[in-house]
Order: sequence, then C-alpha cells, then structure tokens
Amino acid sequence: MNADGRTEGGYKQLKRYYGVSGESLEGFVIYVPASTMDVDELLIIKIKSGDSADRYVKAINARTEEQLRNFNGYGTNQTALLNNAVLIEKGNFIFYAVGADADTMADADTMADAFRHSI
Repeated sequence: MNADGRTEGGYKQLKRYYGVSGESLEGFVIYVPASTMDVDELLIIKIKSGDSADRYVKAINARTEEQLRNFNGYGTNQTALLNNAVLIEKGNFIFYAVGADADTMADADTMADAFRHSI
C-alpha cells in the first residue's frame, strides 16, 4: 500500500485528528499528512463486535469538513482531494483515504489486503 505524502501515526494522532480513542477499537492503522499543507490521510479501523460504526463515520466526516474549512479559499488542490475522499464501511471495518491515490487504495483487492495485513 502506498503511503506517499503520509506519515504513520498512532493513538495520539487518532485522538487528535478524529477525536477517537484507540482503546475503543479492536485495531487501527493511521497515516496522517506529512506536513500542515498536505491533506493526504489513510485510516483503517476495526470496530469491536457489537459497536456501531456511526460515531466513527461521524468523526471522519467531521475531520473532512474541518479540513475543507481550513483550506477554503486558497488550497484548491487540497479541497479537490478532500472532495474526492473515499469512505467505505465493510463489516466491522471502516476505510478512509484522502489523496491522489484514494480511489486506487479503495480498490477491493487493495482494501482486502490492507484489512488482512494492517490490523
């Protein structure tokens, strides 16, 4: 999986960017923008059995909206990438990607591989 433009994160970044505690999840992988002028992100989370995806999807959507506000008026490349972000729920997994490669990363085979090997 390509993580260009992204830096691997952990619990701290999950909380900072999405307001989500990693302890509430069965597992996660997060890549955050490499610089403050980048919007490239990747988040794959595995929700604990019986938990609802709704609050995580809301947190991801809030992050996207926040970034769109941050880059409104001057970051045309960034807003284009954010407007084409990919958010997919599949079983107890949520996949979120922002970047020029978001569509490629959302390919079914790529997602399956990421789900198997990243968490």
